[in-house]
Amino acid sequence: MKELILYALRRFCMLIPFLIGLTLVAFLLGVLSPGDPALALLTMDGTSEPTAEELDALRHAMGLDQPVWIQYGRWLMNALHGDLGVSYLTQKPVLDEILRRFPITFHLAVWAIGWVLVTGISTGIWAAEKKDTAGEIVLRAGALFFISVPSFFLAILC
Repeated sequence: MKELILYALRRFCMLIPFLIGLTLVAFLLGVLSPGDPALALLTMDGTSEPTAEELDALRHAMGLDQPVWIQYGRWLMNALHGDLGVSYLTQKPVLDEILRRFPITFHLAVWAIGWVLVTGISTGIWAAEKKDTAGEIVLRAGALFFISVPSFFLAILC
């Protein structure tokens, strides 16, 4: 029993650097993505061209003029306190936007998991009973095809 508790404790301690690394990758993907959030925000109406002073002022207000490691540290501390920032697009808190969309996402995820469980278990049992028959080989080839094709390409085909 002692070994199990130590194993669980070690695994839990490994979770902390993993989560920090995950937040770092997510933050860097946002920073390294092409485009300037300040420029996008100021040209959202599609008619005006911002001046360099307006861009600098907005970048300063958004903290984009700071080094990346300071931006990450500030973002991480705010996120640990429940403040995920403000959406550049809607100017509303990001946490409110996530919570507003969560029920629909959760509903979709539950239905998707249910569909996969029902069809996956039933076809898996059928394939086990009909091993190496023509129907099972077709099912195996179809499963291999759907696993191999990228999901975005499959969505275009559907």
